[in-house]
Amino acid sequence: MAEDVSERRAEQSNSSAGDSPATRPGSRPRSREGAEPVEEQAGKEPGSPRVTTVPDTMISIIMTLALAFLFRAYVVEAFVIPTGSMAPTLMGAHYRVQSPATGAVFAIDRRAGDLTENTVVRDPYSNTRLTLDSRSVLDGDRIFVRKRTPLTPVPERFSVVVFRSPTEPDERVIKRLIGRPGEQVALVDGDVFVRTAEGTDPTDASAWEGAGWSIARKPERVQRSVWQPVFDARYAAAAAAMVPAQGGDSLGNGALLGPWSPTTTGWSSSEAGVLRYAGDGASALLWDTELWEIRDRSVYNDIDDRRDQRMGDGGVRSGLPPYYPVSDLRLAFGYEPSGAASKLEFRLWARSVEFSFIVDAATDGQVVLIRSRPSEDDDWNVLAEAPIDLPTDRATWIECWHADQSLAVYIAGERVAAATYDWAITERIARSIPGADLDALLDITDGLNGLSDPNQYRQPELAVALDGPGALHGLRLDRDLHYHPFHPQYRVMHDPPPLATHPNTTVTLGPGQLFVLGDNSAASRDGRSWGQPDPWVADTFPTTATEGVLPEQLLLGEAFFVYFPAMRHRGGLPIPDFGRMRLIR
Repeated sequence: MAEDVSERRAEQSNSSAGDSPATRPGSRPRSREGAEPVEEQAGKEPGSPRVTTVPDTMISIIMTLALAFLFRAYVVEAFVIPTGSMAPTLMGAHYRVQSPATGAVFAIDRRAGDLTENTVVRDPYSNTRLTLDSRSVLDGDRIFVRKRTPLTPVPERFSVVVFRSPTEPDERVIKRLIGRPGEQVALVDGDVFVRTAEGTDPTDASAWEGAGWSIARKPERVQRSVWQPVFDARYAAAAAAMVPAQGGDSLGNGALLGPWSPTTTGWSSSEAGVLRYAGDGASALLWDTELWEIRDRSVYNDIDDRRDQRMGDGGVRSGLPPYYPVSDLRLAFGYEPSGAASKLEFRLWARSVEFSFIVDAATDGQVVLIRSRPSEDDDWNVLAEAPIDLPTDRATWIECWHADQSLAVYIAGERVAAATYDWAITERIARSIPGADLDALLDITDGLNGLSDPNQYRQPELAVALDGPGALHGLRLDRDLHYHPFHPQYRVMHDPPPLATHPNTTVTLGPGQLFVLGDNSAASRDGRSWGQPDPWVADTFPTTATEGVLPEQLLLGEAFFVYFPAMRHRGGLPIPDFGRMRLIR
């Protein structure tokens, strides 16, 4: 029986290896049941591919185009950013500059190349003068926009949106959404305050003194994307060479750390930006505001050689407003404790209040503290406290945040302690401009008022103290967005203050109305100074079109991804910077 089965299997195998009865020469193909013959295509061998006809091809093309059109119209559309109103978050056409003095790479507004044939710019860290290379010009970022539909809700505050300009409806514009329907909006000391518009009088000149105002805080993901550099210790060697020695307070290698001045000896620095303290007692690094003021300067806008990068309010030059002091700051560093009782403290004097961030690396109980006190004569108020587990044999990245009337400490990218303080508009002004009379500040003379004077605002002060030996790796200081109370787009002598920057110009948004601003506040034409809408917009959307307001009907969508970053041209060939592909925050 075994041999018979083997022979039968061999016969079946030979049969399947050769021509089956349905495909042998001279036989006709059969249906699946084997009962009826299968018709062959005329002129074709059985089993050969079906011939694609011209109508088939045209139908496929039309369907593909229709799907692409529907996708572009209702799902996602690509845009190119033309200008620098959102810089440095998103780039329009600009120059990419690399300093041979520090190695720093930074962007300069494309307008700089239009000033003179040999435009000179400056390294923001060393003040070294550099000549623009025409080959370093880059196009704007290319972004994807999630299209808006009638069923799409209004984007969240601080989202980046694309829309048709209410003053020039043929143009597509990109800004950050600040005010939403049904809100009143005020810009105070660079921050955004909002309250519900229900029951308010849009013409009330004392609106800022009313109840219900609260600060609008940016989500963490947005805040991280909008920090702008003030100083970075990685470029300390070149920066220190440009700063005159003050009383011989030098580091171990004979160089100062830019505006940071040590209070004692025992400090040394390395070319990698590591500051090491080896003393036995306590010592601190103090930020010297006489060498480097903390204002809303931006290297991107540094197109006028007469505007000082370090000191002064900058005046009003090249179509840019003056520089304003900024107290919303982030100090970031790698902390490497080297003793059993090492402790670090960052102190910030901002708006007449002293804030303290303590990272205690003691081995018997590590902890983070956030404290505040109105003056040196007052006791400390503990705002937040949290245990931590900090290694003592290596550096750990730490960030201390003060932004939008909130404080936080991040360790290795994770928030470990946070606190907030809630000041209304009047208290915010009183603390930012101490001793000033509110009525006098709000008095308008020739288009100017006390709120638009940058020298009225109190400068922040900083100190980083170590109690015991330790090291700071890559110490850097960043500032927050700062929305100006002065804007170059309006005529100072004839126009009222920019919208939302004065009680007389408080923005009141009704249904279907939005208020938007650019991240590059100093060089952004936005809701503060748009003026009256285009006649076509006013006639088409009579209930939502008004001065400085974006009608919701003009909103195209929300930007969410940089899919093709600004390209550099080399030898006529565009070279994209794929390393800057990113989600838009």
